[in-house]
Amino acid sequence: MAQLIKILDYVSRYENDLSHYTTQFIRLKRYQWDRLQLQWQNQKDGFFFEEEEEEIEEKPTLFQSIARRFKKAPEREEEEERVDEDILNQFDPFVPGSANSIEQLKRQYTEQLYDFQLKWASSTLLSRSTIHAKYRRDTLMKQFTQRLPDNFLMMYEPIIQIKKAPVEMNILLLTPVQCYTITVLEHEDVAAFIGGSERFWVKKYGEHEQKLLNPLIELSRNESIVQQIFQEEEIELPIKKVLLSR
Repeated sequence: MAQLIKILDYVSRYENDLSHYTTQFIRLKRYQWDRLQLQWQNQKDGFFFEEEEEEIEEKPTLFQSIARRFKKAPEREEEEERVDEDILNQFDPFVPGSANSIEQLKRQYTEQLYDFQLKWASSTLLSRSTIHAKYRRDTLMKQFTQRLPDNFLMMYEPIIQIKKAPVEMNILLLTPVQCYTITVLEHEDVAAFIGGSERFWVKKYGEHEQKLLNPLIELSRNESIVQQIFQEEEIELPIKKVLLSR
């Protein structure tokens, strides 16, 4: 499950310590999933569930070395491979009564975890942003988050400050080996697009035609912005442009 680290200009839990929170999220996800499975199985078998403390063994995430470049924090001693107690208390999934199989349990756990993702992507310990209703209904953001690996970090339509001017981006996806800048072309389900290198493309929808700005222009602009930031921060990470339409 990809980590949603930024939406628009909302405050985010990750802005305080990116490396720490990305690692903690993966540990939390695995710990609570193991715990939930045990609780679900015990309830099916008619046993009383009693939670026991256990240590989590996990290798460092591949993204950790890259994540440190985004926020230069003082070096600290290696942490124990466990979930922080305060973070553990923030996400306490429950066993749904409608889960008749492990696959159903997994889907319902993922839904609860996605709600928790939205909380972390819109709050810090001291402040909270109000999530616009459209983002709670955004199926594309949800699909990205739920279907991509844990060590992928996503910024969804972030607003980036460039020379004191706010710039609206589309989607940025950071992986351990490269960065994707993604422009989404979403219109009617049966719309067709005709385009090339010209400034305008043509959208055909039934008998109607409409001009729209070439989406590759926005895509190239976003690539230039990310490239500029990487150069300033001395980050060596390939950038890949993606034009996406469902």
